[in-house]
Amino acid sequence: MASNADNVDSKLWPKLVVKEFIDIMVDEVTNGNMPNGVFNTRTWTSMTTKLNFKAKSSYKKEQLKAKMHRLRALYREFSALVNHTGFGWDPETNTVTASEEVWKDYIRVHDKAAQFQRRGLDHYNLLGIIFNKNTATGVLHHSSTQDPPNTDEEIELENQYRNNGVHVNLDNDSSNDDVQELERITRSGKRQIQEKEGKSKKSTRTMQMGDALAAWADASKARAERYRGHIMEATSSIVTPDYSITKCVTALEGIEGISVDTYMKACEKFKEAEYREMFLAMSAEMRHAWLHRL
Repeated sequence: MASNADNVDSKLWPKLVVKEFIDIMVDEVTNGNMPNGVFNTRTWTSMTTKLNFKAKSSYKKEQLKAKMHRLRALYREFSALVNHTGFGWDPETNTVTASEEVWKDYIRVHDKAAQFQRRGLDHYNLLGIIFNKNTATGVLHHSSTQDPPNTDEEIELENQYRNNGVHVNLDNDSSNDDVQELERITRSGKRQIQEKEGKSKKSTRTMQMGDALAAWADASKARAERYRGHIMEATSSIVTPDYSITKCVTALEGIEGISVDTYMKACEKFKEAEYREMFLAMSAEMRHAWLHRL
């Protein structure tokens, strides 16, 4: 049965928005913006802006950090479960398989795992790209942007993560450069998960992560193709969108009630093309909200 906290979280974070947030984080990881296992302040600001733009919402940076912390806890809980003797996981149906007795014994010690009896963790492979030791090196080095574990259960999961790794893992000699890994997997083609008897769990997990990365690379390539298609359509037109600093400042001048400090902060943001484009695409209401949060 879902707790009150779970109900509040589901209302604040609809499933589609959670997927958008995970996609944004995966993009940042694969672009090398999580070098020490944590996102820096600049990356958090960028991710917050992108998510609010895509979800047409007004999340604060602290809310994204808290959600990432909860996703990380779920990921470790689920990884510990599927690594436990007697459990299996079908990535196609996202279901965990085990006997009733195995479930009963495990839940007696790990009560939070009960939520995975009917359905596994959504987007598990994508979360693996973010939280896996080999793709997010140093994720256990807590900083001011990520709270350390503060319960006995989280500390236990922390220790399991340190000692045993995670369910989806890469070979020890895999490259630390996520971008190079994506390119290598893309060139070699999508890996097939081997189910032959006698294969070790590590081999299967390696291939599952390979599939996740390859699928993400394919999706990124598709998005790039669509983007290039849009660019071709745009350049074939006589009118070219104007996202210049001058146009942004002119639009800023037309907004009443902003302080000099906010005005100058906005001008600093306008030095980057992505902020100029997003600002000009925003409605008047969203521009006010964005300026208010600077």
